[in-house]
Order: sequence, then structure tokens, then C-alpha cells
Amino acid sequence: MFKKILIVTSFYEEEVAYQEVELANFLQKEGRDVTVLTSTHSMLKLKTKSKSGTSKIKIIRLENVFRLKDTIFPKASIKKMIHEIDPDLAILIYPGAGLPYFAMKSFSNKVKVVSFFGDLEVKDKAGAATTYKGNIVVKTLLKNPWYRAVLKRSDVIVSNTNETTDIIKRLSKENIDDKEIMPGLGYNPENYFYDEEARRSVRDEFKVKDKDILLITVTRMYSAKPLMKWFKPVVEALKKDKNLHYIIAGFTNDEYPNKIKSLLQEEGIDRFHLLNFSDVKRNNAMFSAADYSIWFAPTISIQQSMGTGLPAIMPFDKTLDHIAEEGYNGKYYTELSDIPALLDGIKQSELSRNELAKFNERFSYRAILKKIFDKVEAVVR
Repeated sequence: MFKKILIVTSFYEEEVAYQEVELANFLQKEGRDVTVLTSTHSMLKLKTKSKSGTSKIKIIRLENVFRLKDTIFPKASIKKMIHEIDPDLAILIYPGAGLPYFAMKSFSNKVKVVSFFGDLEVKDKAGAATTYKGNIVVKTLLKNPWYRAVLKRSDVIVSNTNETTDIIKRLSKENIDDKEIMPGLGYNPENYFYDEEARRSVRDEFKVKDKDILLITVTRMYSAKPLMKWFKPVVEALKKDKNLHYIIAGFTNDEYPNKIKSLLQEEGIDRFHLLNFSDVKRNNAMFSAADYSIWFAPTISIQQSMGTGLPAIMPFDKTLDHIAEEGYNGKYYTELSDIPALLDGIKQSELSRNELAKFNERFSYRAILKKIFDKVEAVVR
């Protein structure tokens, strides 16, 4: 069932491997006929155009669009194009970004629809940030009606967090309990898995001893993220404990990342390993090498790291409270100021990485897609 799948997403950057990319790749490797309908725009860099890489997936990039911040409006009808694709199932990634909503209006009644909803808050949730990332009036008058239309048309609604579930249930004009699920963000198990050889290699590369604790954060760096506020408590812990190392990966040759790198280098700690934005293979190797990952806001990289069996340290709130079993596959903190105490004397997990990786398989796209397809088939019946 569902051999021809259309994924509609306003942004599709293969090198970043966000949710839409991981889903497309995994479905294609399952033998399904996957088409991605997207734009040529980059999500974060307004002047950068995205190009299709070496993927075997058919990617249609619309150029005749209008962009308003993070929203894409097609300037011409896409109805004929969608009818030619003739999908059995359409996956809409974040309808508030425009293109998925407009594409949905062209679907025939036979197309089954799965919609993915992520962060719907207007207030910035990048840990400790107090800025607003959207316009409340635009959300209320324009995007909320879009959300309601998509919720009504969808056969299955996928929430990425418990917070998202609460929001869309308040938004919906009808009861959506029977078609809503919350599996969380996922990872591709073919890309993220524990690699013992890579662990030894990376730890040797950075001169991390067997009993030392290697921490890691992988994040795209842009000015909306208060990075120094995030990193400051970890800096404090590293100054106190000489056995702690910290990889921060995600630097690019742009003004804000360069500023952050300079500030960190000024701390004079040689156990900081400040690395550029890297590919999937390198990230998997670094996650395998680390003993704990540290996070400050919701990101797909959390689940990717956990695919290697890496315990995660993260803030406790309704965007992340479904991820960790406290003290088993992760730890929570309430405030950034709690981090130094949490890291004080921290030891490597006594559990094997393979055991933890197996426990975390519920976040793999294999497990998530099974839940989604089972739900769609139950709804169809």
C-alpha cells in the first residue's frame, strides 16, 4: 500500500538532513516511489538557493514563488503538476510554511494525507532566548486557518512534541484524537548507529583518554540562538574538571559563528574542539566517540545522536519531555545554571552503547513510519 508518495515541504536542503530529507531517503530505500515538491530557497539563508544533489529521489523545485520570511507562496497554479505526479499518499511537512497548504488544495479525494506539525509557538524556544520568531497577527489571521484546513483534510496528523499536540488540539475545530499521533522527531538508522572503530578514531584524533568524558553539541549557528548563553555553563564545568572535553560542531564562515568561535577560543581551554558543519558520516563518528550530548533547544540532532546509543542531556519541557528515561538514556536540567552541577564528576554510562541504541530505536524512521502507516490503514478501513 502507498507506493507513490509525494512529500511537500517549503524547504528541502539535502546537506542538512532535516526531517523531510530523512523521511524521503528512508521511504525511497524502502522501495517506494518518492517525489519531493519544494522550493529553491534555503531555510536560513535568504540569498542562498538550494540545489538537488546526487539523491535518486525525484525533486521538483519551484522557482516561480514568493517568499515572506519562512513562508513560500506559489505564484502559479501547481494543480496540473500534482495531478501528473498522481500520489497515493501525500506527506505535508509543516503546513504553516505555505507550500504544503497550497499543494493540499490540489489533491484529489483519493489522496491520503499525512501532515507533520512541529513548533507552532511564535515565541522563540531556542533555550533562554526571549525574542519572537514570528508575527502573532499573521499567525492568528493567516496561518491558524491554514492549520485548521490541513487538520481537517488529514487522515493522520503527526506531532513532533507533546507541546505541539496540545496546540493543534486547541486549534482544531473538530476532535482529532483518533487520527493524531506523537512519535517525536526521528533518525535514519542506516546513517546513525554505534560505531566502535569510529569511537576510537575520533577520541585519538582529539586526544581524549579512555576515562575522560567527551561532550558534544551539533547545531546550526545563527544569530537567533543565544549560543554563548548556552555554552557558558559548559565552559564553567570544563574549567573545573580537566577530564572534560567538548566538541561543538556546526561552525560556518559567517559573521556570527566566527564571533562565537573567537569568544570560545578566548577562554583558553584546549579541550574545546570547535568544528565546522559536517556531514552525516562525520556526525555519526563524533556521536559514537562522545559520552554525552548536550542540547539547549529541540532539534532533530538529539534523536540522531541517540541512534548511536549516546545519552542526551537536555532541558525539561513539553518539547523534549518524551525523549529520555531519566538516568537511563539521558538526563534533564531545569535551568542552564544547573548544568555545571550536573556535569560535576559525571561518569560514563555503565550500560553498553548497543543496549542504549536498541532502546532508542523507537525514534528511528523505521519505527515511526510503521506507526504512521498502521494509523493510515486503520483510518482507511
